[in-house]
Amino acid sequence: MAVKVSVIIPVYKAKKYISRCIYSLLDQSLALIELIVVDDKGGDGSMDVVRDLQQNNPKGSCIKIVEMPQNSGASQARNVGMKAASGEYIGFVDADDWCEAEMYEQLYAQAIEFNADFSYAQGTKDFSDGSHELLQQIPMESGIISKEKRSLMLRKFVAYFTFGIYKRDFLLQQKIIFPDGRYSEDSYFIWLVVLTAQRFAALNKPFYHYVQLASSVSNQIDKEKHHRKIELYQELYKDIEKRNLLADNADELLFLFAKKAYLIPLLIYISQTKKIDKAELMHINNSFISLFPHWRFSPYLIVNVPLFLLMRSFLFFPVFTARIVAWTKPYKKLSL
Repeated sequence: MAVKVSVIIPVYKAKKYISRCIYSLLDQSLALIELIVVDDKGGDGSMDVVRDLQQNNPKGSCIKIVEMPQNSGASQARNVGMKAASGEYIGFVDADDWCEAEMYEQLYAQAIEFNADFSYAQGTKDFSDGSHELLQQIPMESGIISKEKRSLMLRKFVAYFTFGIYKRDFLLQQKIIFPDGRYSEDSYFIWLVVLTAQRFAALNKPFYHYVQLASSVSNQIDKEKHHRKIELYQELYKDIEKRNLLADNADELLFLFAKKAYLIPLLIYISQTKKIDKAELMHINNSFISLFPHWRFSPYLIVNVPLFLLMRSFLFFPVFTARIVAWTKPYKKLSL
């Protein structure tokens, strides 16, 4: 019988956590699921654990191992996994995370009921001290994605792409893959999904456990991180433009890029530098203004007064504003 969901797991130096991750997927209540484990050549013995489960676990036959020629990063590993997938829908799990047993059964049931291009649930952020933080998407009614719903998604949706499943035929038709890079590749993927999908399904249940590790890429100090984030969003802009999706979503995309491609890179830079460089601030400013020269007329920015004023301050008084932000440290409340 045909596979219902293919779950892709890129593995790189995850020996300490991979067993918990794979067991949570082997224990899924959904029948006809396949696990595509992509060996990204970490060389730490993670794949020995996976192969042992493949050979000795009663459900191990659903594990399919795909090897990368060399370490290529999670984005390329996911793309290779997508090519190997045979399921009607595709899901993604990071090797240090895990899922509740009913996650894919319920996501798939919702997707089939609403003939959805993608179906998503909620999740939790799990901390090392045992505490948890609920990660919720905006509550929306499942079904056709109207112009109003798409507008709301572009302004409020959060890029927890591992919380959902995506119709494989839809991804192939729209040619949606992950871009090269180490930062925000999940955002690139999910925004193209939101812009091109016609139907979706939503579950208001937390199924996915997003485990917080100090060693994860998102938590590492990298002085080039803000540059890579800006470059990725510039590539996303070009992709959206090539797909002729700008005009119908202009106001929403400006608001999205103001937050994700401008303010977040600014806060990343300020949080990771010891000395504010005016030239660097101007580079970040110009990167945004070159894409959206008329940002001051954005209806969604104008009504969001704190965001609008912060942007004006950064653009007209960059060094002064950066120093105030460095002193008050509002970015400590954000996941940068």
